[in-house]
Amino acid sequence: MNLTTAFSLLSFSRRVRLDPREWEKYAHFDPDRHYTRNLIASDNDTYTLSLLCWNPNQESPIHDHPCDGCWMRVLQGEVFESRYKQAAGSDDCLECVQEAIFEEGGIAFIKDSLGFHKVGNPGIKPAVTIHLYSPPFQSCRLWLDENRKPCQSCICHYSEYGQLVE
Repeated sequence: MNLTTAFSLLSFSRRVRLDPREWEKYAHFDPDRHYTRNLIASDNDTYTLSLLCWNPNQESPIHDHPCDGCWMRVLQGEVFESRYKQAAGSDDCLECVQEAIFEEGGIAFIKDSLGFHKVGNPGIKPAVTIHLYSPPFQSCRLWLDENRKPCQSCICHYSEYGQLVE
């Protein structure tokens, strides 16, 4: 994906107003998980659209995005993003290079050339984010902490098209 297309998508996503009634049927929380990944739509070729539901004070592990990019928009609550890059002189260790808070309506973009990141809900209320991945991917690398080697993880959905995955 070229830079012009990326900026067009960012501009478009800033203008779109999403009524909670349109996405609530995809918002499935599980109190026993940090967050849930809920598939909204995918053509299995060019994009995947997912709704992530974040429990309070929970976060993802540090991870990469083996795609052309991920656009994230906060629909409810607030989330933080911590970005990482490989530490100088190390193939395994990462160092945090940027932190940001995104409130409702906030938009972020990440791809591996910009670094790796973790996302989380710093608040005491649930948060909801929508993510557009292009193209879809089935696995990514996870760092359980910034001083350990990454492991490979499969992308799993808690629900698909509004229905819980059994």
